[in-house]
Amino acid sequence: MGARMLDRISIGQKSGRWTSLSREIRPRDGSGKSVIEARCDCGTERLVSSLRFLKGTSLSCGCLAREALLACRTKHLHSPASGSSRTYMSWLSMIGRCTRPSDPGYKRYGGAGITVCAEWIGDFCAFLRDMGERPSNHSIDRIDNSAGYSKGNCRWATAMTQAQNRKHNNKISMNGKTLTLRQWSDLTGVPVKLIRARFARGASAVRCLYPGRLRGNQHFQAAIEATKV
Repeated sequence: MGARMLDRISIGQKSGRWTSLSREIRPRDGSGKSVIEARCDCGTERLVSSLRFLKGTSLSCGCLAREALLACRTKHLHSPASGSSRTYMSWLSMIGRCTRPSDPGYKRYGGAGITVCAEWIGDFCAFLRDMGERPSNHSIDRIDNSAGYSKGNCRWATAMTQAQNRKHNNKISMNGKTLTLRQWSDLTGVPVKLIRARFARGASAVRCLYPGRLRGNQHFQAAIEATKV
């Protein structure tokens, strides 16, 4: 496969931790954009996108991010040497159950569509910044149990608070749809507190979602039809 040499990058040129080992090349067969051979300060050698090298958006082979993570963990006493804090272990466990099929909790989390936001997935420091230190007798809790882990949907909560939260995330099935009480409230316009109160009393799905006198209600049938899949 032939390649055309370009003149934007010279041998020995630096960008972040990268040092170019070759001139810029672009495959003639159109199989990819121009690249260079480069060596990271840690000794790793690989092909690097010429554009990312020139713009400075590829700073290292990945060692810089690993060092930053270790520095953050050490600064805040979350390093392995300090026994890996409760906060760090919560983050690690969250990542595991949402991304690793071998994790015992994956079936109920990652396998069920629960995700971790991009800001947290590989950055413990971002997680620590958003959540703060994990208090004693608390663990991470998703406010809406049908949504994933993110700053806007997570908090540190006690076991009692989490149990109450799970109760409030009970689900109702009707017309082929199974949604949380909050989601039904959004769909039907019925206040979620009213749905929860009727649900707690054991009311049927219809009476939870369409309270009031049903006989003679000309809008009732239309509302039922609107919930169908």
